[in-house]
Amino acid sequence: MSAAAGQPTADPGIGPQLLAVRDLTTRFVIGRREFAAVDGVSFSLDRGTSMGIVGESGSGKSVLARTIMGLLPGSGVSVSGSAHLNGTELVAMTGSQRRRLWGTAIAMVFQDPLTSLNPVMKIGNQVGEAVRAHRKRLDRSEIGRQSLRLLETVQVPDPGRVAGLYPHELSGGMRQRVAIAIALAGDPDLLIADEPTTALDVTIQAEILDLLEALQAERAMSVILISHDLAVVAGRTDQVAVMYAGKIVERGPTAAVFDDTQMPYTQALLNAVPKLDLPSHTQLAAIDGRPPRPDSIPAGCRFAPRCGYAQPRCQAEAPPITAGKRAGHEYSCWYPLGSRAVPAADPAHELDAGSRA
Repeated sequence: MSAAAGQPTADPGIGPQLLAVRDLTTRFVIGRREFAAVDGVSFSLDRGTSMGIVGESGSGKSVLARTIMGLLPGSGVSVSGSAHLNGTELVAMTGSQRRRLWGTAIAMVFQDPLTSLNPVMKIGNQVGEAVRAHRKRLDRSEIGRQSLRLLETVQVPDPGRVAGLYPHELSGGMRQRVAIAIALAGDPDLLIADEPTTALDVTIQAEILDLLEALQAERAMSVILISHDLAVVAGRTDQVAVMYAGKIVERGPTAAVFDDTQMPYTQALLNAVPKLDLPSHTQLAAIDGRPPRPDSIPAGCRFAPRCGYAQPRCQAEAPPITAGKRAGHEYSCWYPLGSRAVPAADPAHELDAGSRA
């Protein structure tokens, strides 16, 4: 994709990735208070690959996605850092420049299709509206044919009948398929799916996730899958980023993050996934406490108040990004799970150990 006239030019320093995010920060201003909902996030995504972004509600996942898309309100928000898509800077774009990219370069599937679809507009017209926006020279009959083809692509049964229905006449799974069809109308390079299965039962969840996986392979499309559930992204993404309180605390190839987990928060999310091999009525694991408020972030590790392995150093100093054993695997933790033994050279730990004795 080449930059359209009037858009910022490509940065020659950006590599071959489709998306390169560097130190992206999103701040909200409420009255005299200012806080960062996304704080210094960096990652990259290659063409044709997929990435899962996982974390509890309020961790900054959706704000990150909307920042990349440029869907945040114009007032009371400031964005710094960079996000390059196909070498073109997104952060510096105006609204009209972003609209040229929406649908064709980058598209988004939202969490609740009942609110993202127009309740008083028939399905066929909504899909056709998206087709018309990206292919302005098509006549009405061709727009109708392409709309039905898109509904077939997302495996909507009897698309001709469904095209004449309203959103409330469809099930949640069918509405989400329609939302995906609309997002695909412009054949985007990158599709962001923001918790697309949250409101669906587990059987339909699997169908929607399988559909996204098949569409990615068929169209050589890159996908960012946002979820609060690590089990959703397991086996379906090439890499995973775990977010907590606005920061990425662990990321890397999916196999590395799952097989060699280093961050206690990541492990806590894994423990919270229900296990089918456990006896009936087994109490589910939960993470004690709540994530910090964006306007009251602790000075040290943001997860320290809830972490069973926290030491005084964790409370006082924010941990740096540390490289894991596998290529591309990184985490932020002073005392990673792989090393469980706390370094004796840490004077803060020695002091704490002495006080406990």
